[in-house]
Amino acid sequence: MTSGRFETTLTAPTPTLPFILGVVPTTEQDVRIETILMRIESLQTLAVESRRELDALRELSVEILEAVMSRPSPAPEPVAQPTEAVPKRVETRTAPLLRLRLLGSFDAHLRGQSIGRWPSRKARLLLAYLALERGRMVPKDVLIDLFWPDAPLERGSNNLSIAIHQLRTAMTAVEPESGQAIIVRQGLYGLLTDDVSTDLWDFQAQLADARRALERKDDEATRTTLSVAVSLCEGDLLESDPYEDWAVEPRRSLGAAYNHALAWLATDAARSSDWARVIDLAGRILQRDRCDESAHRWLMTGYWKLGNRPQALQQYRVYETTMQRELGVQPSAESRRLHEQILAR
Repeated sequence: MTSGRFETTLTAPTPTLPFILGVVPTTEQDVRIETILMRIESLQTLAVESRRELDALRELSVEILEAVMSRPSPAPEPVAQPTEAVPKRVETRTAPLLRLRLLGSFDAHLRGQSIGRWPSRKARLLLAYLALERGRMVPKDVLIDLFWPDAPLERGSNNLSIAIHQLRTAMTAVEPESGQAIIVRQGLYGLLTDDVSTDLWDFQAQLADARRALERKDDEATRTTLSVAVSLCEGDLLESDPYEDWAVEPRRSLGAAYNHALAWLATDAARSSDWARVIDLAGRILQRDRCDESAHRWLMTGYWKLGNRPQALQQYRVYETTMQRELGVQPSAESRRLHEQILAR
């Protein structure tokens, strides 16, 4: 309430809200006003406390749902077997519970079974984002800002809880134990890495191994690890969802790493005169970057070394046209010299 509402009913020249200024009320009406305002203040405090309790209950309900969905089913009673029966071999589960494909079109499998239908696009992308944050728990506020930036905090929190519930429902419909793969704890969200694997994590692991091999100058190990790494890439990161802002920078960084791996392999293949492999690797680079000069030169050299001089000259024309159209520049001096060598011979 504002002071203006009571000014016309007070006859004393004292302030409208005397308790604010520390003045003792002198009339019965002042006492009633003070009592009403104190009750309003108490109600406001109660409302704030109720809101806090509601948020706490919402977090607790998500954690309870996680615990219920991840609890294993009771083991069946053992059945007596004949004494001479051959004991059954116990299968050891070594495959991860949840396997995600993030490089190319998004896909997910639970124990080898595809999750064909997703409850919503936001839920599917939420799972992909948590996979990108491997080993890290993401605060609730961050997820709300990313996926529901225009929603009020309370509505965004509800949307996040619904999306997590939808994910678990879709996953447990395929594999009852899969609810444990998504962790919700005290306002933090993540994936249990022991139960999840992705092609992205495998790609990053191979690059790390290749980096260590390069440091110790082990070309064979570098060649092996980089070959495995590039074989894992079936496309750009989340190629099926190209307009998510949070995926732009990781997609660019991973694409650059992929091209660097291909470039090292092409250089290595050229040293051993494996020109067919050089052509294959250079072509894969140009699929992602049509203006990569080194890849164009590798193609020209590869065709030339394999005796296909017309194709080498044609590749130079493609390269020249592409650079003029895309960048407005002429071929580099190194590329022109290679072109002249092919013409001369």
